[in-house]
Amino acid sequence: MDVVFLLVLIFLVPGILWYISMALLSNWKYFKLFFVLNVILVVGYSLYLIYADLPFIGHDEYGIQRLLYVIFVPIIHIVFIFLLAFFIKWRCKKLEFK
Repeated sequence: MDVVFLLVLIFLVPGILWYISMALLSNWKYFKLFFVLNVILVVGYSLYLIYADLPFIGHDEYGIQRLLYVIFVPIIHIVFIFLLAFFIKWRCKKLEFK
């Protein structure tokens, strides 16, 4: 039961947050640029975390710490983008009614 809950937290919740963020920003005029830059950013730092020699990890014999970075850094990115999407949507609505 604990493993299923952890898998839901790791995969389902960020997926839902990502979907909501894209729905919120779909009518924004800079959406395509925002989407492309975020995809490039996620791919870039994922490749860096997977293949680069990371000085802040230290000795990681089994690669567990690297795996956690590869899983949780994109999740943090998705949560940040979710909050940014709410701010952008709120700001666009606020400017629209003036």
